[in-house]
Amino acid sequence: PIAFNVNATSGPYNETVTFGNITGSSAVNTIRINGNGRTVQFNNTSSARQLLTLNGTKYLTIDSLTFKALNATYGWGALITNEAAYDSLTRCTFDLSATSSTTAANVNGIVFSASTTAAASSGLNGKHCYIAGNYLKGPNGTGGMNYGVGIAAGGNDSNIVRGNIIENY
Repeated sequence: PIAFNVNATSGPYNETVTFGNITGSSAVNTIRINGNGRTVQFNNTSSARQLLTLNGTKYLTIDSLTFKALNATYGWGALITNEAAYDSLTRCTFDLSATSSTTAANVNGIVFSASTTAAASSGLNGKHCYIAGNYLKGPNGTGGMNYGVGIAAGGNDSNIVRGNIIENY
């Protein structure tokens, strides 16, 4: 197993974060990122909606990291796709409060989807994932998240979604 600690005095980081399949990861050799409350922020676009993407990733835990969308039209907190498995998102903040779009495909919290532009595209997107204790924050006014946490049909089984706060949904 390996753990990474984000420097508690660093950031914000201006980028999106994408993980694919990590060679060597397993039930024994897990990967953990301790975010220490630091921020990853991005001015999302139509082709880069997701702040965090788990694309076939396995045995990864991300804990206590803040993801913040800066764009008024686009912003997905996280996309879990392409048979991701045994991943965990815990105690993270997904701040989509800057978004005001009312178009369903533009703003979503955490979604299991086969598409980067459609939040409910069915397929083998993720299984045995643990989504718990996260804070998903939408805007106070018009627009915001279409899905707080959305799991599309099609082989997405044994996922646990527990104790998340979804505000201004």
